[in-house]
Amino acid sequence: MKEKKELYRASFCRTFAEFQYISSEWMYVVGLVLVSVSAGIWMYIWFQIFVYGPRPPSYSYESREAQLRRMINLRVNPINGLSSNWDYEKSDWKHKGWFTPPNPFAEQIEMEKYLAELERENVQDDSDED
Repeated sequence: MKEKKELYRASFCRTFAEFQYISSEWMYVVGLVLVSVSAGIWMYIWFQIFVYGPRPPSYSYESREAQLRRMINLRVNPINGLSSNWDYEKSDWKHKGWFTPPNPFAEQIEMEKYLAELERENVQDDSDED
């Protein structure tokens, strides 16, 4: 019987009961990972508060929209870049998807429509008075 056990140990190194036993090593690993993640989050918060200054004005939405307008007006990278996706006749994007930025000229187009409508109303009012 002793020889059988020695042969078994030589082939498999552990018995069935030994490899079914759950050690507590995983708890140390999970604890270390959680402590590391927590330290990283606290470092990020500390950097945001004490190290980095305020963001420059170019990060504002209005500034990025103005930059997009300038890039479209200057026809930057017309072959396969930003300008290749812009329809200059309709003043809108050619293909709309989840990745499409908002139309930077939407407010301007709406304002032009509104002014044209006011102009038509004024012309009608003037013709009614005559």
